[in-house]
Amino acid sequence: ALLETALTRVVLPMPILVLPPIIVSLLEKTAFLRSRPRLILPVQSLVCLAAFGLALPLAISLFPQMSEIETWRLEPEIARATASETVTYNKGL
Repeated sequence: ALLETALTRVVLPMPILVLPPIIVSLLEKTAFLRSRPRLILPVQSLVCLAAFGLALPLAISLFPQMSEIETWRLEPEIARATASETVTYNKGL
């Protein structure tokens, strides 16, 4: 679980930090935004909003919603509560 959490925390900000500067720099070179400099801030906001909207589902979908774990890896009181070799849990995302 710790490895999955760490990977998600690394992957989640990557599109948010990388995509908006690249896209906005390309859009600022267009004739449309050069002639309307007041629209640069709203366009930057929309690009950032789109990056957030795409990055979160991608980071969450890296790992399955349901996972299995061996009971010997659980806390002793939880492991004693079941006779199964493995248990399935929902990550609650």
